[in-house]
Amino acid sequence: MAALFCAPIGWLGDFMFPDDRPSPIFATFSCFLNFGAILWSGIILGTSSCVSDTVMWLVLGILTCVANIVFGIYLYFRFAQKVKSMSASEAAGKLFLYDWGVCLYILVLIWTIVWMALVGGYQQKAGPNDKCGQQLTTMTVFLVIYLVVGALLVVLSLVTECCREPKWKKRQRNGDAGTLPAPGIGRAQAAPPQQQRSGGLFGGFTNLFRPQPAAPPPPAQPGPPIVVAQPAPTYAYAPAAQPVTYAPPPVNPAYQGR
Repeated sequence: MAALFCAPIGWLGDFMFPDDRPSPIFATFSCFLNFGAILWSGIILGTSSCVSDTVMWLVLGILTCVANIVFGIYLYFRFAQKVKSMSASEAAGKLFLYDWGVCLYILVLIWTIVWMALVGGYQQKAGPNDKCGQQLTTMTVFLVIYLVVGALLVVLSLVTECCREPKWKKRQRNGDAGTLPAPGIGRAQAAPPQQQRSGGLFGGFTNLFRPQPAAPPPPAQPGPPIVVAQPAPTYAYAPAAQPVTYAPPPVNPAYQGR
């Protein structure tokens, strides 16, 4: 009985703080919270007759929630990509200082603060009976929770990633030396280990955030045989040597007869 209660907690912990990738806790929180705000506000817009000003302001709040969802997913995949080649602190520094997506989202955060500051004026114009004006208050609560809790989850994810070494980082550092035999004559290299897929209740959703293993390259096809043309042998003719005859030097006439 205890295993039935502990198993979901283990699955949830494996999903929120996995060993082989960064934690998707902020992206998950952003998607669920902002989607709830969008769904609730959409129902109010579809079933109530509201003042045009509050309708416009509520639609702008819905678009802000959409931007929050997109940023949560974008931040997760960008951080997961950068942390493969650098430490978590370096990846976070490059993201928050040099990434164009993060810079654009800072403008969205400034707009969110302006949107919440001007909500009170639109509610006073609409009156207490306007359903969209009441929903503006609900939307403001959603956005405040997102800003406060989301900032804490980003810090928690960064601290968690800085305090551990993921398994894929260990395999990259070790070069899989313990799983692959040394290549040699008559010894075939072992196939790369397949990445383990998660199962259970949260397995399918967890695998969405798990990086897919790269497909092995196709085997090389043997090429045509290379024929090297050999030059034809050449023979040089050397004439036979002529016999050498010895001719004595001429005798001086003065010495003849002596």
